[in-house]
Amino acid sequence: MTEELGDAQAVDVVDRFVPDVEHTLPDDARARSGAGEVLVTREIVDAAGPHLEFEHIGDVRLKGFSHVTELFLARLGPEP
Repeated sequence: MTEELGDAQAVDVVDRFVPDVEHTLPDDARARSGAGEVLVTREIVDAAGPHLEFEHIGDVRLKGFSHVTELFLARLGPEP
């Protein structure tokens, strides 16, 4: 797998993940993210390329899930 293909797949996962999570985030998680910010899970962090940076913001119990989910704030990384 090329780095570009891996990056494209990570972006695709984020694009699908965000709408799915928006309606399941509990109020305390929403309070942690602001306009223009994107919250992602460990799966996204592990799949992302070097163009993104992540800040761990905590573990949250999402509606409809029995387990705690580790959430990160995603940002663009430094330009190469």
